[in-house]
Amino acid sequence: MKKNFLFKRTFYISFLITCAIYYFLSSFVFGIYPTKGESMQPTLLNDDRLLVSKLNHKVVGFKRFDLIQFYSEKQNKHFVKRVIGLPGECIEYKNDNLYIDGIVIEEPFIAAQKESPNKYKDNTKLINVNPEQLNHDQKRDLDIYIKQLESPYYTMDFKLEELYKSKRIPDNFIFVLGDNRPLSDDSRYSDIGLVPISSVEGKILLRLTPNFEIF
Repeated sequence: MKKNFLFKRTFYISFLITCAIYYFLSSFVFGIYPTKGESMQPTLLNDDRLLVSKLNHKVVGFKRFDLIQFYSEKQNKHFVKRVIGLPGECIEYKNDNLYIDGIVIEEPFIAAQKESPNKYKDNTKLINVNPEQLNHDQKRDLDIYIKQLESPYYTMDFKLEELYKSKRIPDNFIFVLGDNRPLSDDSRYSDIGLVPISSVEGKILLRLTPNFEIF
C-alpha cells in the first residue's frame, strides 16, 4: 500500500514538473506554429509547421533575411515574413535589385522567380474593387498593388521614402517582405507597415513538416 502511494506521488510530481517545464519552454523559449497563406512561397507553403525561437532575436538580434513571426495589431493576426531592412537603413528596389544604403544586396532565395516574374502575378483580386468605397490608406495600398501587378519585375521599383516620410527605417522598426512579392501583404502596405521590433514573436529556426529544413 505504501509503495503504491509513493509510486502515485512520484508519478504526479513528475507529471506536474514536466507540464511546468513544457509551459515555460513553449511560452518563453520556443513554439511550433503553422504558416498560413501564400505570401512566403516558394520558401514556405501553406500549413508548413515551423519551429520558432522566442529568445534568439532577443539575444543576438536580427540579421538581414531572417525569417520571423510577428503580431500585427492593425490586423490582429500573426504573420511570417523575411527581414529586408534594419533600423537606420535606406531601402530601394530598382530593376529587381535590392539596394541597402546604395549597395546591391543579392536575394538568392527568389532568383528563380525573378527570371519569370509574370508567372506569379494575380489580378483576380481587383475584380470587385471599387476605389470610391476605399479610405485613404486603402487607396494607397491599392495603388501599390496595381503598381506591383504592372511592374515588369518580380519586386516593383520603390524607395522607402516613397512609402513613408522617412528616408531611413526608424529606430526600433524593421522592414519586412514576403518571398511571394506579387501577392504578399507586407511592409509596402499600410495595413502592416514598418514592423515594431517589440511585436516580433520569434525567429524561424526550422521547418518541421512536411519537409525538414534548417533556416
